[in-house]
Amino acid sequence: MFLLALAVCVQPVHATGWAVGGNGLVIRSDDAGQIWSSSNPTSATLNGVHFVDDSEGWAVGNSGIAIHTTNGGATWTQTTPGVLTLNAVFFIDATHGWIVGDGGKVLRTTNGGASWTTTSPTAAALYGVYFIDSNTGWAVGKGVVLRTINGGASWTAAAPSTATLRGVSFVSPTVGWVVGSNGIVLATTDGGSTWNPSSPTTSNLNAVHFASATLGWAVGTSGTVIRTTNGGVSWSQQKPTTAELRSVYFIDDRIGWAVGVGGVALETGDGGDTWSVTNPATVTLNGVFFASVPTGIAVTVDTTPPGRSFSVDSVEYTSAQIFFWNPGDSHTLATTSPQDGTPGTRYAWDGWSQGGPISQTVAPRTEAHYTASFTTQYSLTMITGADGAVTPSDGWHNAGEGLAIEATPDPGFGFNGWTGTGTGSYTGWANPALITMNGPITETAAFGSDVTVVVQCNPAGPAFMVDGTTYASTQQFTWVPGSTHTLDAASPQSIGPDTRYAFTRWSDSGAASHTVAPVSNTTYSATFKIQYTLTMQAGPGGSVTPVSGWQDAGGLVTITASPDSGYSFQSWTGSGVGSYTGSSNPRTISVSGPVTELANFTPGTTPAAPATLTLLSNVPNPFSVDTEIRYGLPGDSDVHVDVFDVTGRRVFSDVVRGVPRGWQSYVLDASGAGGRLASGIYFVRVSTAQDTRTARITLLR
Repeated sequence: MFLLALAVCVQPVHATGWAVGGNGLVIRSDDAGQIWSSSNPTSATLNGVHFVDDSEGWAVGNSGIAIHTTNGGATWTQTTPGVLTLNAVFFIDATHGWIVGDGGKVLRTTNGGASWTTTSPTAAALYGVYFIDSNTGWAVGKGVVLRTINGGASWTAAAPSTATLRGVSFVSPTVGWVVGSNGIVLATTDGGSTWNPSSPTTSNLNAVHFASATLGWAVGTSGTVIRTTNGGVSWSQQKPTTAELRSVYFIDDRIGWAVGVGGVALETGDGGDTWSVTNPATVTLNGVFFASVPTGIAVTVDTTPPGRSFSVDSVEYTSAQIFFWNPGDSHTLATTSPQDGTPGTRYAWDGWSQGGPISQTVAPRTEAHYTASFTTQYSLTMITGADGAVTPSDGWHNAGEGLAIEATPDPGFGFNGWTGTGTGSYTGWANPALITMNGPITETAAFGSDVTVVVQCNPAGPAFMVDGTTYASTQQFTWVPGSTHTLDAASPQSIGPDTRYAFTRWSDSGAASHTVAPVSNTTYSATFKIQYTLTMQAGPGGSVTPVSGWQDAGGLVTITASPDSGYSFQSWTGSGVGSYTGSSNPRTISVSGPVTELANFTPGTTPAAPATLTLLSNVPNPFSVDTEIRYGLPGDSDVHVDVFDVTGRRVFSDVVRGVPRGWQSYVLDASGAGGRLASGIYFVRVSTAQDTRTARITLLR
């Protein structure tokens, strides 16, 4: 329920304007566009309107019609100064005026319209005209821009674009803009001798108006409004309506109007940041003009999200509104909550931007913007058949809210699954299940005397047993709710001579063999991992670790060769995916298939371990593909190998775990070290927990 408050007005807000359109319609507002009165002084469609003050103005239209008023539009006199359609009119004062129209016609008067002089400086239809003083003006049309410096006695023509040009606006004798089809905007800083084109939108533009050298607006098809704050260097685009807009006019840098197809009228009090949309007419409005600045302060009232209802002084609105109020006057803002939207959607009031209760009195003394915020809510409908219950109950929930839904079967019955509809709903067997309120949701729970149970393996391939029967593929069972059954996943299971499956877990976290008693439709998955054999062999003169055995697929294993007394390690010979062949010891490998590693030893006394970490020159150096980093350890240790470029940027890093004391080597592969290394000088750093050594290496490709 909206509450009524008394408003005390010191003086009425005043700003007089007119809009013209189809069927000779003229609408007039005396309060900056909040209320309009209408008349039809002619039957011809009117295309343009212009006033020099609150009393005297002209409108022009089809069939060469021109109408003139000296009392603000209370009465009009009609003349026919043209034969073809007249599209635009502009008066610089009460005596000097110009009209343009089809056939390139330009009509000029120097006596307030008592008589007109007609010229045809072009054959192209003209749609816009603008004068900066009684001598300097421009007219635009189909691919043409006309300019005069003698009040229209003569014109020079230019063709800066092939587009149909419909709107023109200048702020000085040199600075101006023209707009037209396909979003073309032409700007000039030399009075029109040269033009700079841009296309800030693809919509056809019908009109343009600049309040200063930097601030301007243009309007066009599909409700397009573009605005610039830097003289047209860049533009921002809005579409406050879907209706085509035919005319735009600003009384200053904040307050403006636009009109268009379907009788739509837009109003802004903040320079076009926001627009209120009304429909004061049912026919297309082709021109709008305001002759005086509103005497009040601009106050915008709207909602977020847009489209919610609110009232101002007991008058209800459903779109943004701009009011011009006397400073300090009292006005009442109110709204209701909740408000219905589309089926299953409603809006709950959160608060006014300025705070305060849902209905309140405001008395702004400066420009203000009041916004009523609402939270979007969606309905949750919970449906259950016989033999069970569900939670939560039906209700409204905030958009984006996450909810847990749960079904409880009656004794002797089972839960057979959810069927959900709506964005964020859930369909499946999970219980409880999670949904997200991204729209209206309906969830239906099914119950029955049986439950469906699926038993499977991940990955597919291993065998499993259900109640003592072995299966090799996914199985579906129908069981009595609560009845007990045994699941068994044998492990390991052979795939081939050197490959096997090893059980990891059941999806219900049960042991490899365990009993289940489902009361809902359920899936049980047994997860297995693949394992490969690692065969470790040592040639004469040494030993290897680890011992041969099974390793997880893709697992990292460090292999180490230990020479006997009187022998030294020579190299590894590896076979299988992920194996290693080379002289690095120890070496980390990735077991990606069955792997065999043979350690080769050669007679010869292994040098004694150094007393401190020692780094020898790499071999070869320079190198082109790989090089052996040789080092000695005084004791067993993890070893860090890092490579830096000449700027100090680390380009490669590796850690070798559990390296035994003595002399070792690390093979640096330049094609795999942090990506392919480029030719150049690098520094290799070998580190243990106790010490660090650095050497220079050279890569030549």
